Order: sequence, then C-alpha cells, then structure tokens
Amino acid sequence: VTVIGLDFSFNHLKILQQASFSLLPDLTALDHVQQYRCKIILIEDNVFLHVKQLTILIFTGNPIKQISDRSFSHLKILKQLTFVEVCISSIGDLPIFSLTKLKELNMGKNNLKTIRMPHTLNFTALTLLEFCNSNILSVLKYEHSKPTVTIILSKNRIADIEPIAFNGMHIGELHLRSAFTSPENTKNCLRAMAGLKVDKPVLGNYRDDKTLISSQTNLFEGLCMITFQEIHLLNMKQFPKYLETMDVFSCLAKATIKILHNRLFKNLKVLDLSTNAFNDLPTAQISNQSTLEKVIRNNEFLTTFLSGSILNKKDISSNHLSMKNCCNLKFSGSPQLKYLNLSYNAEIRFYIIPFNGLEYLEILDLSYSKLDTIGEYGCLQNLKNLKYLDISYTNTYLSVHNSMDGLTSLKILKMSGILFWGNISAYIFKNLMQLEYLNVCGIKHLTGVTGFQKRWHLIISINKLSTIDFLLNPSLISLKLIDLDKNVNSSPQNILARLPKNLSAFDISHNPIECTCSVNWAVKHKAKLKNPNYVLCKSPLSSLNKKVIKFNIDSCKNTVTIVITTTFSTIIVLTIVAYKYQYYFDY
Repeated sequence: VTVIGLDFSFNHLKILQQASFSLLPDLTALDHVQQYRCKIILIEDNVFLHVKQLTILIFTGNPIKQISDRSFSHLKILKQLTFVEVCISSIGDLPIFSLTKLKELNMGKNNLKTIRMPHTLNFTALTLLEFCNSNILSVLKYEHSKPTVTIILSKNRIADIEPIAFNGMHIGELHLRSAFTSPENTKNCLRAMAGLKVDKPVLGNYRDDKTLISSQTNLFEGLCMITFQEIHLLNMKQFPKYLETMDVFSCLAKATIKILHNRLFKNLKVLDLSTNAFNDLPTAQISNQSTLEKVIRNNEFLTTFLSGSILNKKDISSNHLSMKNCCNLKFSGSPQLKYLNLSYNAEIRFYIIPFNGLEYLEILDLSYSKLDTIGEYGCLQNLKNLKYLDISYTNTYLSVHNSMDGLTSLKILKMSGILFWGNISAYIFKNLMQLEYLNVCGIKHLTGVTGFQKRWHLIISINKLSTIDFLLNPSLISLKLIDLDKNVNSSPQNILARLPKNLSAFDISHNPIECTCSVNWAVKHKAKLKNPNYVLCKSPLSSLNKKVIKFNIDSCKNTVTIVITTTFSTIIVLTIVAYKYQYYFDY
C-alpha cells in the first residue's frame, strides 16, 4: 500500500501510542500526517515506529500535556514539524534532539514566555524557526546560528532581550513585526541585538496592530549596531507624524560619516520606500550615502529629494507626477546619472535640450507617461551613451526626421503605441547603427522600418500592415527574429521565400494566410516559426483554420511536374508540325 497523505483531523484520539500505526505494516511512503484538533493530550514512546518515512508532521490545535522522550526517535528524515496552538510553554518540552534532518519548526500561537535554543540541537538543515504570536516576553542567549535560517518572532510581547543575546550570530532573516510591547522596549531590544549579522531584518507593524506609539526618539538607533544587507520596514504608516522622519535614516547618516572608520552599511545600494506614507525625508542624509545607487519612492515629494542626490540610478515610476521642465533642471545634482525611470506617471514635459548635462545616461524608461514635444525636435540628441529607451504608450507623435538623432549607442528601442507622421518611419531610424532590438507594436500608419545594419530583433505585431515588402530591404539583412503576430490585413506569404537568410525565428501567427503553394517556405522551415499552432489558413474555404505547417506541399510538386510535362509535350508537337509542313512555310 502506498499512501502519500494521512489525515486524522477532528477525531477524538486523545492518546497516540505505538499501536496507533501498527495496522499499516506494508506502508511504503507516508509523507504527511495531519492531526488538527484531535484533542490529543499524550504522545507515547515509539508511536511512529512503523512510519519512519514521515517527512511532515502537524499537530495544530491539540491540548498536548505530555510528550514522551522517545516519541520522535524513529523519524530520521522528518523535515517539517508543526506544533501550533498546542499549549507548549517551552522548546525544551519537545524531544526533538534526534531530528537532524528537520528544516522547519513551527511553534506559533503557544505560551513560550521565554525562548532559548538548547545548545544540544544539531539541526544542520534548518531553514525556518517560527514563534509567531507565542506570548514571548524575553529572548535569552541563542546558541544556534546558521546563515540560511529564518527566525520569526512577530506578534509577540517582547519586553526584554538579554544583552549580547544575538552577539556573533549570523542568520538569514529575522522577522520582528509587532513584536515589542512599547516603543521604549523596541529601542532597548534593538540595542541589545548588537553584534547580530542578519541578511534581511523585517520590522514594522501589521495593519491590525493597535499599539500606541509615543514620541520616543532614536527609536531605531540599534540598527546601527546590526549588520544587514537589506532591511524591510513594513506598514510604517501607522506611526504618527512626528516619527515619519524615521530614525533609521539618522543611522544611515551616521554610517555615512563613519564609513571610513568602521565600514557600516558598506553594501547599501537600494532603498525601497515604495509602500510607505512618509511625508518628510531627511534628504541630505540619504543623498550623501556614498554607496547608495537606487531609491524607489512613490509620491510627489521625491522629486525634491532626487534633484540634489548623488545617485546614479533613479526610479520614480508610478508616482502620478506632472513634471515640467524635465530633465536636466530636475537632476542637476546627478551628473553621473546612468539609469532614470519615469514610467507610469501623469505627464512629463521637456525643456529645450532636456538632457544637457546628463550625457552618461544609459537607460531611460518613459513608458506609459504622457510625453510632451519629444517627437517634435531632436531633444535626445546629446544622449550618445544611451543604450535602452522605452517611450511605449506615451501619446508621442513623431513628426520630424531627426527625432532619434544622436542616439549612436542605442541597442534597444521600445516605442509601441506611438504615432508616426506620414512615411517618417521609413527614415527616422537611419542613424541608429547599433540598434539590435526594435519594438513598434500597435503602430498606426507604419510604412516601413529601414536604415540600419545591426538590428537582430524586429517586433512589429498588431499593426494591421497592408504590406511587409520593406522586410526585403538590404539594410535588414542581419535580422534574426521577426514578429509579425496579429497583423490582420497583411499577407506575408508572398515574400516568405525572400526573407533574410540569417533569420532564426519568425512569428506570423494570427495572420490571414492563403494556403497555396506560396506557403512552401513556412512548411519547409517550420522549425523557425514561433507559435506554429496559431499559423492557420484563412483561404481557400476548404482549408479554413487548418494549420499551415500541415499543408501538403507534394501537391505543388505534382503541379509543377504536370506544367513541365505539358509544356514539353506542346513544344514537341509544334516541332513535328513545323517539320511536316515546312514545304508550305517555305512557299
């Protein structure tokens, strides 16, 4: 008998003993036992003797009063052990010292009061220790340290942490959301965690946390004595206005000042403030963080901050900004700026030569923001180092030939959903000699794209093209991928045989394909077709909605043979007739 899961939930077992599983002697694979709310009060020795293959064991909601010393001694490969809401008051009450393969231990919603990891534990595979909402009041010296372990102490009432309790420890994550009884305890406990090395600490509140916050200053100063790679401060909008400046930034400022002495925060590169409600930021302190590369901030106050910062990466997308006189005046303090993301904002208006002084810019994303004047004159002409440009769905109207002049290093250009004046699309790309990827999906009045040599990928789907003859232009000989998906009015099969020889992928799905002998190329080169199952015949009616790659090209061979035979026969007959009546022809 092979059983993967065994569920005893909501039964009145009361006592688990060796005989509980003795009736399953042939069991070869038992991965999961759930015993939710079975009113179990006693777990005896050797209870899992006959199910040694067990990897997951759950005892949620049982009023357990006693666990014998050898209860789990046979579970040598157990990976997950859950004792949530089982009235346990100490980790020492669990005889789990033999569970050397254990990865996850969940003891949430208990009454632990104090936690201290016994030094005898040898969990070399441990990745998660969860003590969420377990009425923990104090944390004593921890003996267990492992860089991959995540420890969750959220939703407790911690009032005290033993000094140097975490000193010398290195763990992966430490969750402390709504974990302290008061702001004073928050401050003291964080200071007591001095010497801890944690890759990602998570602090803050839950939405339903009603804890009153006082005007305690330097609330998070203890973070300056903790080494971390990234920090998450969640749901901080619950804090009143006098704490909105967040003392953690003061800590960052101190780290900047002391960086030559003790190298605090030497790896801090990204500061993500996208989900908070701070109305005031210590901009000078953050701006001078010498290692900081990128700040993500989602409100209108960020533009003031960014104008004076030294960051070389700036992401202020999705802010509903209406920015005037962009961009050199707004970012004058960042001459080394390489990455700028202004996408998903309300409106961006450009000043004359808007990127003067920002010549080092390499990535510019303006997509889904309404742009003004970018297509009316060559406002991008001094961005000679720009490699990536996205102006998709920006209500842009390209009306002059030099709109893209100056972008001599551009490799990726995305401009879906914009408008071209007349046949300007046939000339506007002529100077983009380094371009490798062009996306012009959903363009109205696209007459062609020509004028450069290094393009590898051309995306022109959803354009309702009437012809694609421009693909045969000699300047497109290097094309490796063409996407013509959903060009409803096009008939690409008439030039299939003349496409660039280097082509490795071609998408003509969802197009009106006429299944005649002209689709031979598609059949012979079906390995190059992307989404071949969506390349369907639209005519003749006898082949409607049939797959093009299933078209019988042998019929074309037969037709050619018949035509050649008929022609040859006709020539022979005419020759014989001419020879027979040559006398009459002579006279």
